[in-house]
Amino acid sequence: MTHFRSLVGCCGSISRGSKTFTTKSNYPHRLYTYNRPRLPTSFSLTSSWPRYFTTTRPLHDKEKSSSSEAPPSSDASSDATSDTSPHASITPSIDQTLRTNPYTGKKRMISKSLADGTFHMLKELKRGGKVMGRGGRAEGRGGEAFDWPGIKGTALDGKEVDLAQGEGGGTFIACVSFKQFGYNVCLSWVEAIRSSQPEVPVYNVVVGEGGIMRLFQPMLRSALTKATPPDMRGRTVMYDPPDVREMREGLGIENTLTGYVYGVKNGQVRWMGAGEVEEGEVEELVNEIM
Repeated sequence: MTHFRSLVGCCGSISRGSKTFTTKSNYPHRLYTYNRPRLPTSFSLTSSWPRYFTTTRPLHDKEKSSSSEAPPSSDASSDATSDTSPHASITPSIDQTLRTNPYTGKKRMISKSLADGTFHMLKELKRGGKVMGRGGRAEGRGGEAFDWPGIKGTALDGKEVDLAQGEGGGTFIACVSFKQFGYNVCLSWVEAIRSSQPEVPVYNVVVGEGGIMRLFQPMLRSALTKATPPDMRGRTVMYDPPDVREMREGLGIENTLTGYVYGVKNGQVRWMGAGEVEEGEVEELVNEIM
């Protein structure tokens, strides 16, 4: 206590509950002041905190004017002529489409697989457990066979697998997936084919989407190796295409969420399907390629 009192006597007065601490040094012209910030005892998400803490957002001028007026007309021609926003000149790329938010009027680019396939597929799953785009005789190409583009990758056992294109490619079944849901869909096909037609070679191809996702491939390979039976590790192929978009166009893949099945004979796709396997489809697939 004596030491504390001497410290106070040298440096000045200290008040525990005050907001401002003032200390004086040996030189009278130096004065140091520190303002302690006072934290709020309570707060709400709609108070005057920074914008990223709030759950509400201010209305734009366009929304303010539209909220006080009648709802806009649904005539597409009038909307196209009256749209003067900076987003009106956005042009979609090959694998993207332009969508307008019906509430804010803002436009943004989304992938075609998200716009054309994902939500429709989830709706079908919720309705009856089925996925759009059932299997058939090369259904994705109008019922005609088309060339297999060729896939060369590394199996989970470390060996190179070449599902070649052209007449030297032989006869096989390839299940192609991009994401976890599609991989589970392909597993249903692999199990059904191996149980009913064990003589037909079937491969489960997991496609990497490139970019930053390449950093996670070792982690993905390790997880797949642990989850895959030892007798299927030689036919579970990790494939990293040089151009994912070109591969999708070559195989007619619109929705990367689900899994696709291809029956290949002499370098041509004779049968193509999507979604979980149904009764009779394995026999139909095998009859087309054997």
